[in-house]
Amino acid sequence: MNLFRINVLMVAYLIASINCSTPQKAQTNIEIPPPGTLWENDFGYTDVYSVVDEMPKPIGGNVAFLEYVQAELANTPCRRKKKELYMIVLSDNGLVIGVHTNNSSFDECDRISAGLIEKYPFSPGLLEVKPVKTVLSFWIDFKK
Repeated sequence: MNLFRINVLMVAYLIASINCSTPQKAQTNIEIPPPGTLWENDFGYTDVYSVVDEMPKPIGGNVAFLEYVQAELANTPCRRKKKELYMIVLSDNGLVIGVHTNNSSFDECDRISAGLIEKYPFSPGLLEVKPVKTVLSFWIDFKK
């Protein structure tokens, strides 16, 4: 399973978990993998979950997280450059342990964004009420 498919599944799972009390088939007709599904990736992680009972969340919410990153990017040469999907790998205590993109170049703007993301606090993902390492995806829009 490639990284793009994993990200599509994660977005579908997030949509389903927002719209339903229990994850079901998303409106896109993509089957949602069950909680406890490990992340298939090309970055060397073997113990990171892509689907858990409770997904991690940025402290303060998604809007606050994205506003923080975009406000910080406004002070860099990266402003108005692109829109990128970031895969954020979180430890079982919510600390960022990795930031990746599907973009093989991982340019200077990606490095700046990764540094900003690494500073932001997250709640951990939960599987059977226990915190676990989890991957979370966010689009960062440099154009705003």
